[in-house]
Amino acid sequence: MYSIKHAQLAMGALPMADITIYTIDVRAFGKGYNEFYEQAKSMGVQFVKGKVARIERLDNGNMALHYEDMLGEGGHKTAEHDLVVLTVGFLPNTDVFSLYKGEALAADEFGYLRETDPVSEPTRTNVDGLFAAGTTIGVMDIPDTVLHSGAAASQAAGYLERTRGGQ
Repeated sequence: MYSIKHAQLAMGALPMADITIYTIDVRAFGKGYNEFYEQAKSMGVQFVKGKVARIERLDNGNMALHYEDMLGEGGHKTAEHDLVVLTVGFLPNTDVFSLYKGEALAADEFGYLRETDPVSEPTRTNVDGLFAAGTTIGVMDIPDTVLHSGAAASQAAGYLERTRGGQ
């Protein structure tokens, strides 16, 4: 979704740009995300289902992108582009687990911080007084990250109120 957003921003600034996104799969998981993907296609962004194998600079300064075509005719293909931007999927930052020196922070099955109860006490971790905000607990877009961070601030304020006796 980040790549699609950046492609749309580029198309807005450079309407004549020829943008191709090579992907194994498109993960349009959130509300309105599939429409966002379809909008990018309607703006002219090309999506190629293919595994990129290597990239090499050509004598003319362009890049030759070698990939395995996973649809269409299949097999190995080469496409020429004047610019190639590489991006990977979102992975958890496991460094967060080394920041706290007390008891071990609980992780979920994907390697993110585990919320003890995402419904009634979002952002609360297994360590009393330690709250997780935004993408430390999973992949989310900017509006959800902002909302989740606000919940962390609210949970922290409530914790301080309870532990300090309202002083």
